[in-house]
Amino acid sequence: MKQITLDGNILADGEAQDVLSNQNILYEGGLAHSSLLEVCEEVNIPPCIRVEEVKRFVSPSVMGRQ
Repeated sequence: MKQITLDGNILADGEAQDVLSNQNILYEGGLAHSSLLEVCEEVNIPPCIRVEEVKRFVSPSVMGRQ
C-alpha cells in the first residue's frame, strides 16, 4: 500500500501500481511520474511502474530475443 499526501491531506491511498501509475495524482502531489508510464502510453499497453510489468506485454522478439 502506498500513500501520497500533500499538506497533511491524503491524495491517494492504495496499491502501489494504482497510486504510482496515476499521473493526475502524481502531478497533484508534486511528484515526477515514471518514464515507463510514457513508454506504455506510446506503445499502447496498460500503465506499468516496473520493467518486469512491461515485459508481460512485449514479445521476446521485440526485446532482441528470438
